[in-house]
Amino acid sequence: MLRRLLGEYLGIEPGHVQISYTRDGKPFVDHHSTNIRFNISHSHEIALFAFSKDFDLGIDIERLDASVIDPGMISHCLHPKEMERYQALEIEKKAHFFFNCWIGKEAYLKLRGDGFAVSPSEIDLASIMETDLSLGTTGLHFSEPPQIEGYAAIVATTDHPRPINDYKLGASLFE
Repeated sequence: MLRRLLGEYLGIEPGHVQISYTRDGKPFVDHHSTNIRFNISHSHEIALFAFSKDFDLGIDIERLDASVIDPGMISHCLHPKEMERYQALEIEKKAHFFFNCWIGKEAYLKLRGDGFAVSPSEIDLASIMETDLSLGTTGLHFSEPPQIEGYAAIVATTDHPRPINDYKLGASLFE
């Protein structure tokens, strides 16, 4: 499906779309005449594809399932400042907070393209998820795609957010 969508953007047959990987494993379109960047994420039966013409991006989606949150995940994911906020929350708000931190960090790390070179617990994104974070001369911006019931998703970009267009792909596209 990724090659099919990229082929549409490039105006070439899906079989001719060349996907290569950086030294750190981030995929990119290997085509002489494109600035197209992409990222993908999936959770259970939902897959998200994000495309941009000129700036890097990262995307993440997770099914909201509080049963997967355990002390090990919390300590692996949350920065000490986030941990304080998490522990102070009412029980019914904890899962939402945790998943927002998780998807933000995964999208950010995918945007960076260097995998988990930085531990998620070293990153404090909770306080800036709705605002810009300056990273040298490049900004970090978060946008939420249209809501998918039972899931949390976010897009991290290096440029100011653009409107997000969403398209639901039918089963016929997979044939």
